[in-house]
Amino acid sequence: ILNYAAGLFKLPYRLIFAVATLNSLYIYDTESAPLITVLAGLHYAAITDIAWSSNGQILALSSQDGYCTLVEFENDELGSPIASQGYFSFHFLDQSMISLCFQAKYQIRQLIKKVLR
Repeated sequence: ILNYAAGLFKLPYRLIFAVATLNSLYIYDTESAPLITVLAGLHYAAITDIAWSSNGQILALSSQDGYCTLVEFENDELGSPIASQGYFSFHFLDQSMISLCFQAKYQIRQLIKKVLR
């Protein structure tokens, strides 16, 4: 029998992780059995990639529809980030990627405005 009160994993730290399916994003915590949240219906096409910012406050999603979604968390909402120390291989989102997402979103909006005129 699993003891959910003690958490799913016996780790010396808490780990928040995200799992993407074709159309949903699930965010889990190693200290509890129930997931933190599910984000669904954010895109019209399949999710292709997810990445955390290095400070753990932004989770970016990209999809086949060409859009990027940035999910932003408050300071320490998910806890404090730990240094990798070689234990994990993280796929971090850098500032240039965030800028590209905003630029692409702006360009798509401009294109839509032209088409609707």
